[in-house]
Amino acid sequence: MALMEKIEHDYKQAFKAHQRVKIDVLRLLKSAIKNAEIAARHNLNDEEIIAVLTTEAKRRREALALYQQGGRADLAAKEQAELQELMYYLPTQYSDQELETVVKETIAELKARPGDFGRVMGSVMKKIKGQAEGERVSATVKTLLR
Repeated sequence: MALMEKIEHDYKQAFKAHQRVKIDVLRLLKSAIKNAEIAARHNLNDEEIIAVLTTEAKRRREALALYQQGGRADLAAKEQAELQELMYYLPTQYSDQELETVVKETIAELKARPGDFGRVMGSVMKKIKGQAEGERVSATVKTLLR
């Protein structure tokens, strides 16, 4: 089943079961996907939908951090619940060890030096395709390129 079909199916099931958080998250997700389709002028494939999911998850993480800093536990809990719903649709995330292995392999393939951060980063991001956050990848690349 394609990712968009799964999102549509889950949305209908959540609507029937009156799962408010899931309905809200999937409604916003469908809207973000539709906006991306309009911008791209074609229906998105699964890889492009994963990019939209990653962006939405990143927004939730940032909002969660801000609410926690501001002492708004109620809003932080809401963002955490929404993030959990989004994570269900994202591919399984790489562990730190797996990510480090991919970065090391990429550095070896490219024969990269400390000034080649951009080349390594771009190559790693293509390989992992949404299976690790950009911030984690960036930190790992910086550490290993020293």
